[in-house]
Amino acid sequence: MMFSRTIVSQNPETTISLGRLVGQQLQPGDVVLLFGDLGTGKTTFAKGLAQGLGVSSVVFSPSFTLVNQLRGRTTLYHVDLYRLSTPEDLETIGIEECLESEAVTVIEWPELARDLYPPERLEVYLSLSPTNEETRLITLKPFGERMTKLVAEITNAGTGFRNIG
Repeated sequence: MMFSRTIVSQNPETTISLGRLVGQQLQPGDVVLLFGDLGTGKTTFAKGLAQGLGVSSVVFSPSFTLVNQLRGRTTLYHVDLYRLSTPEDLETIGIEECLESEAVTVIEWPELARDLYPPERLEVYLSLSPTNEETRLITLKPFGERMTKLVAEITNAGTGFRNIG
């Protein structure tokens, strides 16, 4: 049964906290796809996710490097596909190697890699609230049994996040 949960984030700290909770639950080989327009908090969420994985280095958007490899309790590949324009460009950055590795891979702007999405993944949709430009709506959409359980645990365990669906 497919479901999703939408959480209201009033500030970047809440977005980081949610990312941290997700990161704490991730295992080697997991893939997280971050969707959203510019300025909706994809990199902010990725910072929290990295914290949850125990990454101590500063996390920044890999817009120009395209792939950042970070070390925590497992390797984290932080990928940004914003500057790529064709599926052929994906080969030049080694995205298949990232997705097939024992690392956690988080991809910003993943639309170009649609044909490479693994069946077990977490899709995260970030958007501005229609009523307040400071507020973000973050929808967690799990694919696969383990990701479904992960989202259910995070959103149902009294984590303090305002869940709207």
